[in-house]
Amino acid sequence: PVGNAKLLAAGARPEVVLIGASHTRDWGDTGKRFPNLRIANRGVGGQTVPQYLLRFRQDVLDLKPRVVVIEGCEINVTAQVSLRSITDSYERMVDLARLHGIESILATITPVGSTFELQSRGVNDGVRRLNAAIRQTAMRLGVRVVDYYAAVADERGMLAAEDTSDGRHCGPRGL
Repeated sequence: PVGNAKLLAAGARPEVVLIGASHTRDWGDTGKRFPNLRIANRGVGGQTVPQYLLRFRQDVLDLKPRVVVIEGCEINVTAQVSLRSITDSYERMVDLARLHGIESILATITPVGSTFELQSRGVNDGVRRLNAAIRQTAMRLGVRVVDYYAAVADERGMLAAEDTSDGRHCGPRGL
């Protein structure tokens, strides 16, 4: 991406790269939330975890951050990506990051809201299964987990209506 070339040309190596899909993209300009950290947001809407692996070199390794946060999203459930493909992709990204001296942090997936769950029944069950696999993968690989799910799930295990405008993505309060 052009953003990567500009960062590298300016010598402004990010300390952290966020890689993910629309949930990551929606963090927007992270400089306002984290003014003391140089963060490169590499969220691309509509992508599944295995697709992140295809752009991992250009969006993470080439930038040489200290840390990469890898965040999946519910599209992996709705697109019916196999759990094996997802966990294998997480494992490959962690392996590549390690080879380049980059610490990996895996992020759990946020739940969807009740309106989206009604349209696509079982999504939150799939999110919980995927989150269990993310935690197991992180434990097996010896990397940390940031638990976005626990931070935003309501007592029903859903994204609260006041935290989302579309039932799928966190709004400003959830971010």
